[in-house]
Amino acid sequence: MSLPPPITFFPTGPTKKTTEKFQDDVWCSNPPQVTSYIIRPRSGFPGFHTSITYTSPACGLGWRFELHESTSSQKPFSPPQLSTKLYFHPQICSSMTLKNPSAKVKVSYPDAENPPPTCERLIPDVIIRSTNRHDIGEYDEPSKYRGRAVFEITITFDPSDELSFPTTSPTSTKKALRQSLDNSSFHDTKFYLFSRKSLVDRLVLRFLLSRGTEFSGGTPCDISKDVQQEIQKLNPDSFDYDSDSDLDPDESDSTVKEKTLPPSEPEDSLDHDKSTTTVQPNEQSTADHSSNARAFAINGTAYKTWKAFIYYAYTKDIVFNQLKSQGIIMKHPTDAQSEDADIVRCSPKSMYRFADYADIPALKSLTKEAIGKRLTKANIVAELFSSFTQKYTEIIEMEADFLVANFTPEVARRFDEMLQVIVLGVKPNSFRVLAFSIRRLRGHTKEAAWNALDPLNDTNQSYPPTVLPSLSGTRSDFPLPPVEPGSNVFGTTPI
Repeated sequence: MSLPPPITFFPTGPTKKTTEKFQDDVWCSNPPQVTSYIIRPRSGFPGFHTSITYTSPACGLGWRFELHESTSSQKPFSPPQLSTKLYFHPQICSSMTLKNPSAKVKVSYPDAENPPPTCERLIPDVIIRSTNRHDIGEYDEPSKYRGRAVFEITITFDPSDELSFPTTSPTSTKKALRQSLDNSSFHDTKFYLFSRKSLVDRLVLRFLLSRGTEFSGGTPCDISKDVQQEIQKLNPDSFDYDSDSDLDPDESDSTVKEKTLPPSEPEDSLDHDKSTTTVQPNEQSTADHSSNARAFAINGTAYKTWKAFIYYAYTKDIVFNQLKSQGIIMKHPTDAQSEDADIVRCSPKSMYRFADYADIPALKSLTKEAIGKRLTKANIVAELFSSFTQKYTEIIEMEADFLVANFTPEVARRFDEMLQVIVLGVKPNSFRVLAFSIRRLRGHTKEAAWNALDPLNDTNQSYPPTVLPSLSGTRSDFPLPPVEPGSNVFGTTPI
């Protein structure tokens, strides 16, 4: 007797959601193809009479993917089987004169205790010149699985279309470049920067060394030794600490060799830590190091920010942390240790601050976009009235736009609480942000809101000018906002 056909539980009230990429698209020029990495989250098992449809962000040349979940059973009263149908939406690509590409789909289940083999499928002819979605397969999940599914989808075009795609640096190349930031065999330039907050007046030093780029300043040095002439140029008063979450809190770091020094000790008492920078017998002599290497003190920029910037300069890749105001951070479905080792991360606000100083428009635009994506109804008020936001007009405007568009009763309550904090004098420099925000909430345009504030400019705080970071000395000629009352004393770290 044959089994009855599978029973599919069609939805009575389908739910539509968006899903995310867990890493950026990977592009290849030969053959011309784009690989997208989509993660489908799920907090529980869908019911028999419900379904969930997920829509991905834009991928590749603008196409999207749709993931449609439904449950079925092979026979009555058997446990339900969850399956996901995957669809390709050409979107704007439907108007392009392209031959039908192929699609290769790999599906994995990272939360399974004993992960099953990756499911792979090749769809040779995906219709692209159509406004309709194209079915690229149905994928059954392991029995009783309740976790996430990761879809790796590669769209490959016909070479005769003569598409010219960039080539994304391979993971191994990026890993080698990242390691070059710390591996002494790559070093001929030494940077000293602040790296963490400290509850006592001490120096916390760390190296971030990069290959030479013909710097004209700095101090000739032995790359294996600390350069006191540059260390003495580091100035805690030049750093806007309250705006920079790339500074670590004052706690032990087992992965970093630290050196502390009371301020009253002479500079030559900061002995070289032989466990981290001892010159081996087969290394070059001190004279050779002195002639080939240079050291620079960089004030006003955190260690993590500078390291991420150098990696960005290498690869044009940058990964931003979540904002502290977002609370719990969701991890990507990758091994945590591997992720920490191979990805250089920084705060988007810290990098925005640096990009503004250094006048790098492309990087500044990336960081502004990252900040905007991290705004929520829960954190918009805190972010709008942060010490960071008040310094940058375009950030004030962006966050005020978000406030106006999302001014729910809960956001209004948080806004009222912030007004009370401001009236009590806890945030003495918030007038400009507050006045602009209130005018925007009353329906004024950006231009009208700023014009109304113009007569008040002379009586309120001035904003720090856009300046280049000092590579060869202190920032005495480049004023930074003063450290607010109650700030901790901060340590330093050579990179």
